[in-house]
Amino acid sequence: MAGKQGTIVGPAAGESFSVRFDSGSVFNILTSNIQGSGSAAPAAAPAATSYAAAPAGAPAAFGAADDEELEFQPGERVTVLGPPAMAGKQGTVVGPVAGDAFSIRFDSGSVFNILTSDI
Repeated sequence: MAGKQGTIVGPAAGESFSVRFDSGSVFNILTSNIQGSGSAAPAAAPAATSYAAAPAGAPAAFGAADDEELEFQPGERVTVLGPPAMAGKQGTVVGPVAGDAFSIRFDSGSVFNILTSDI
């Protein structure tokens, strides 16, 4: 991953930060492996989860007033069925994301957005 550029999403476990790369993938990268852009790194603080507002007409979002039940709950352990390269890997649901997908933090610490049909 040397030379790849991304945006710091926020602090992660240990001495690392979650970094979203141009491809959309999010990885936890050790601070010692991040070369800054010259600006200060964000202060390590308890991670606050936020979700973008759903477009009009979209299904109810996480925490919506009508209490629609999500197919997977944050913190729930899951096994990924696909794509083939990730089939059988286990992780923890972080939360829902745009489209019919959930953000999954794998046991390795990597975070990927996986379609609901592949969980």
